[in-house]
Amino acid sequence: MSIDASRDNSEWARIIRELFGDLPPVSARWTQPAEIVKVLNPFVRSGHSHMFIPGGGGHDVQNVRLIERGSGVEVVGTATESVRLIPRALCLEFFPEGPRQSFLLLETDRALRSDIFGRGSLRRGGGGGWQNAAKAWGKDGEARFLFCDKGSCWNSTAGNFDAYGFPHNTMTSAKLRQAVEERFRQFSHRSSPR
Repeated sequence: MSIDASRDNSEWARIIRELFGDLPPVSARWTQPAEIVKVLNPFVRSGHSHMFIPGGGGHDVQNVRLIERGSGVEVVGTATESVRLIPRALCLEFFPEGPRQSFLLLETDRALRSDIFGRGSLRRGGGGGWQNAAKAWGKDGEARFLFCDKGSCWNSTAGNFDAYGFPHNTMTSAKLRQAVEERFRQFSHRSSPR
């Protein structure tokens, strides 16, 4: 399905078009750290993205880079906030009917144990920050980070869709996709003439 620029001219729609052309995949998955960095960076560097942390809450991200000789990634929020991890996969869920609602889910296998703040692989400076993520790491350091457009349903409490308290850390990208599709159905039902 193609992106209808007249219906959604968001920055995310533009980035998706640049990365995948006019017929982007509805779902895609990358497992190599270099591919993950290559796909994530256009979104986070645009200034139009927000990342939700496993334990709740979220932050803007400035950069994603390879570490550990290419086997890990570091997600950098500011000069004093970053999370270092071993990624399992990055999943894209694209919504042709509303590209702005598309999302990326970064699944991790384990946290790196360097620069640890609390439990997990968190480094925190004086700017406050990502301590909630440390609470949500699984037993083996497994966690999920959700990236979305700042203007999306994810980054809004409208319609009781509060991603700040949404259990993205316990859901697969397919389950998250179902949640968004359900929101589309509810919105369509409410906005259709009776």
